[in-house]
Amino acid sequence: MTPKARLLTEQRRRSVLDLVDQDGQVTVADMVRRFSISAVTVRNDLDALASIGAVVRSHGGAVRRLEATQDYPLRTKEALHRDEKIKIGRAAAELVRPGETIILDSGTTTAEVARHLKRMRIHSLTVITNATKPLQWSFRIRE
Repeated sequence: MTPKARLLTEQRRRSVLDLVDQDGQVTVADMVRRFSISAVTVRNDLDALASIGAVVRSHGGAVRRLEATQDYPLRTKEALHRDEKIKIGRAAAELVRPGETIILDSGTTTAEVARHLKRMRIHSLTVITNATKPLQWSFRIRE
């Protein structure tokens, strides 16, 4: 990479950070249009920024990194690492056997576990949880 190209890359990444600070997020599609670069280049930029902790990478873009004391909105959490959450949910659900009792806490990953358990139609399963909404969406609840 030439020194000029590297400088342009750094300038573009600084511009991306400015946009994330301003809007709270950026999308790959928007960056492709804004900078007239390929989606692969945008993804490389976002991955580089995420690797240094400047942004949080999500499917289709990136979001502003929040303070540790703040929490991401649920929709953002659902989008972050979506493919991994689906895989974890499937793998965890496959460990559950009929007649067992399991505990599911609140969270977007455990909601994926619940979705996979529903698809598996395990009989005589007892679920203990502090998060009733995802379970209501995923199971028939008996009082």
